[in-house]
Amino acid sequence: MELKAYCADMRGEVALWKAKAYDLMRTVYGKASQPDAAIAGPIGQLSDMIDDLERKIERLDTECPATWDKEKAELERIISDMNEIWEDAWRRASEKSPDDF
Repeated sequence: MELKAYCADMRGEVALWKAKAYDLMRTVYGKASQPDAAIAGPIGQLSDMIDDLERKIERLDTECPATWDKEKAELERIISDMNEIWEDAWRRASEKSPDDF
């Protein structure tokens, strides 16, 4: 895949992750104004990872290296890690009632 097309696809992936993070925050904060650390921590971590992903994509697109396999692997690892964190946080948030927060 061409680098510019890959970066465009990854920007779409970032947009999806922002929506997923927003849905998670809306669910959690809809149940309580201050969630416990078991859920608040992963939400913050996801937000930081999304920001990091955006910076890495922008740098990759700007620098446009001839070989970018290492960068691609790193972006895919970040997304994989984000998916695990999101699934765990979503599961925890879904299991709690408003009284638990």
